[in-house]
Amino acid sequence: MYNSSTFFFRLTFLFLSSIISFVFQHWILIWLLIWSYLVLCASATSPVQHQPFPSIPFSTFSDTIQTIFGSNISWATVLAFSFTLFENPNLLNLHFCQQQQIYGDENKSQISGWIIALINALVDKLGNKRTETLFSENELAREPDKKVKVDLAGKLDQVAGCLKLSTFDEKGNYKIK
Repeated sequence: MYNSSTFFFRLTFLFLSSIISFVFQHWILIWLLIWSYLVLCASATSPVQHQPFPSIPFSTFSDTIQTIFGSNISWATVLAFSFTLFENPNLLNLHFCQQQQIYGDENKSQISGWIIALINALVDKLGNKRTETLFSENELAREPDKKVKVDLAGKLDQVAGCLKLSTFDEKGNYKIK
């Protein structure tokens, strides 16, 4: 009655139409299965281990800020500066990597492009008035505008070093992030 190609075509059509019908009738179930699969896959990956935040007394933090920036810096500027450091560990990690000579032919860079990019964002956020509070009057009087960001990057590097935020130890060995 039916030849084999017609039979195969009808069987394939019935199979596909039943799958499409199931999907349209049970789309919530399928969506939940896909979503739960994605959640399980995301939770199965191991989280990145970060080094614990260094335990530094407030007096050390305060002395560091006053030594590097002077006493005329506002608390809001200190917080903005500090949060810029604490909330950008990947940029700091890249900066600290460029300060190390891992391979023999690499050049070490005290002030990297990564820290300059971080300073550019901070200066844009703070504005000129607050940025001036990051320097003493003597520093502002003798520094041209172009060198201000490089000096500020050096200060950011000093603060990160004093707060032990570097991902490298004293011997140049990489610690966990």
